[in-house]
Amino acid sequence: MNAFNWRRIFLVIPGVPLQRMLRAAFRRPKSVLAVFALAIALLLPGLGSLKILLSVVDMLDSDAPSRQANVLAKSAFPGDQELSVLFQRRDGHSLDQGELCRIRTWTRQLDFTNQELQFINSPFHVRIGQEATRALQYPLLMPLDCDAVSSPNNTRLGPVLDSPLERIFVGVRQDTVLVDLFLRNTLGGSRYGAFDPAPVSEIQASLASAFPQTDKIQTSISSSAAFKWYFVKSLMQDQSVNLLVLVVFCFGFRALFGSWRGALILAGSLITCTIMLFAGMGFYGTPIDILTNSLFTIVALASAEDFLYLSQAQQSQPPGSSWREPFRKLILPSFYTSLSTVIGFASLCLSDITPIRRLGLWAAVGAALEFFIVFLMLPAFLQISPKMQRWTKQHPTSLTRRLSVLSDMRLPMPFFRALIVIFGVASFGFTRLEVQDSLERMWDSQHSFNLSMRQLQESFGWNGALDLVLRDPSRIADHRSILNKISQVPGVVKVEDPYELLDFTGKDLSTSRRELQRREFALSPQYARWFSTKNPLVRATIFTSGSDLATLRPIRARVEELCGRDLCFLTGDLAAYADFSDHVITTLIGSFLLSLVLVAALLFGLSRALKVRAALPLIASSMWGPFVLLGLTPLVFGGVNFVTCVFAAVLVGLAGDSGIQFLFASRHGSIAEGMRSKGVGSVQMAFLAATASLAYLKSDFAQPRILGLLFAAGFICMLVGDLWLLRGFLGLSWRRKHKYGLDSESTRQPRRI
Repeated sequence: MNAFNWRRIFLVIPGVPLQRMLRAAFRRPKSVLAVFALAIALLLPGLGSLKILLSVVDMLDSDAPSRQANVLAKSAFPGDQELSVLFQRRDGHSLDQGELCRIRTWTRQLDFTNQELQFINSPFHVRIGQEATRALQYPLLMPLDCDAVSSPNNTRLGPVLDSPLERIFVGVRQDTVLVDLFLRNTLGGSRYGAFDPAPVSEIQASLASAFPQTDKIQTSISSSAAFKWYFVKSLMQDQSVNLLVLVVFCFGFRALFGSWRGALILAGSLITCTIMLFAGMGFYGTPIDILTNSLFTIVALASAEDFLYLSQAQQSQPPGSSWREPFRKLILPSFYTSLSTVIGFASLCLSDITPIRRLGLWAAVGAALEFFIVFLMLPAFLQISPKMQRWTKQHPTSLTRRLSVLSDMRLPMPFFRALIVIFGVASFGFTRLEVQDSLERMWDSQHSFNLSMRQLQESFGWNGALDLVLRDPSRIADHRSILNKISQVPGVVKVEDPYELLDFTGKDLSTSRRELQRREFALSPQYARWFSTKNPLVRATIFTSGSDLATLRPIRARVEELCGRDLCFLTGDLAAYADFSDHVITTLIGSFLLSLVLVAALLFGLSRALKVRAALPLIASSMWGPFVLLGLTPLVFGGVNFVTCVFAAVLVGLAGDSGIQFLFASRHGSIAEGMRSKGVGSVQMAFLAATASLAYLKSDFAQPRILGLLFAAGFICMLVGDLWLLRGFLGLSWRRKHKYGLDSESTRQPRRI
């Protein structure tokens, strides 16, 4: 293509309709605002129907193998929402009969009074078969005489320790008892899907009342229902983080531009974009999950950038200039910065992981929406609000003057070479990317959920559980062989073998009485939990020494090898989480490379259209920040997880934005002119975005805190690449100074803004 075609494709074709759109905002502001108001009114009911996904399984596609396996298991076996309650002596002594009676009494009262309870599985409910003269009796495995006066050393846990239930319901030190409560799914569903946190809150309050902090027995909750309950609590608390991000943006803008008017405009545009985005999600039935919960901050960062460059352009205007001029000059470059952001987010849509696809789609929608809010709704609003048309101070603030010094800096050659070396180190780290994740890493080590998981580990030797569903109950010998081999896999602490448990409960019975026992036992929910009465399926539980991916990966590989395609399969939230976490690296690298290619192509095309001959240095410097940060992640953080895996695509989408602004501000083919004009805007954006990202350090979740640190580090790395590394490339030799339009004066004495 010749230069004319490059210019037409990248400047004329998008530029003409964009300028027409801007003129419409200036000439018919009330009509434009009415259209936005109507759109908000139509979408607003979607906020009321917005769902929040808590279950890992619910986050998957309906046709995903893991989702289908879990749906089959849920339909075949009772026990919708499992809540494990751990009772433990604080002093480490064995639980005596009196304390066991208190625990059993609380369990029975809950069973009688709580209508949300399906059934209970505990050592207090286990019965064994016993033959009488003319009858078959079922006495409790662990009989308790709660009317008798028990001595401190009088325990009744011995029979359980001598059974296959040892280390399932009772710890080896006899100071711990585990009770499994199975809650019903919410009838008709709730905003949290099939889970309702209210019954868990009631159970937790009941535990606190029956076993207060001063009691000898301490209690904690775990399993899937506990995870979801804590997740809801943290999700609600994290709404304050979004508010903190908004506050940081407002105060940061005031510090940079000296005006609360601009801060209010920025806050209004962010709130409008967020309302429309989340209302649209609810309108189209898209739920919120752990990833999309961060949409506000992600879109806020994109929205702030366009408005910040507008503000910088207004502040640098000569006195008496029109407030409209920055909009006219920046609408096309801001269109391309928004487009590069959309590209970065949209690349996530190629993922096999539904939550990541969902985040990519709606973050891309949000990035596009913020462009129209800033360049269509905002000028229309300013047109009818003359007092708001000047939203920055005439002269730079003291903070901006200090940041201007940074924007004019040139790195000494040793530092420039060090940046190139860092790029090489990052390339090495890029090849060592791996996923290190677990459900426990959702929170920090002192969170109540993780404390409970540690108690399980200390008392029982395990803190992870995978359900193994075996097909065709007639193949008992094959099933037993599989379960025996799985029990020998490293990382497997114990296997709850339903055949072994059934044999144990009837070990003292004759053959004929065993058949009778099995028929009668089949009427109980405990039996149906192991042997499905609806489908030809049998369920066993694999207890693992850890719930992290490193522990689960070899276990899952061995199970897959033993089960083949049609003999058995793993189910449960932990299995589903481990399954799709394996695809995180593929998603991360794939979306990163795709974004890299598309954004690089965009920068190259704009360089040709604007006749700026710095395409290759510009592309290299723009990609340096995200590439280095991603490459150093395994060396600094030890790996990525389900949440932090998305930061690379986000940063690549934002990475080319400063370069695009430099290109459009260039004169006579010299990108150095564009850097002088817009360099301070890059520093201001990095300062504001990095500071706002640190608001996530207040998150109740641990993973978003890491994500906030990664974003803050990412914006700093992007600034280093966009500004100082690019200057280093352009100033490598006298020949390059002339080639890219740099003279000796501009190289040696950068102008202070």
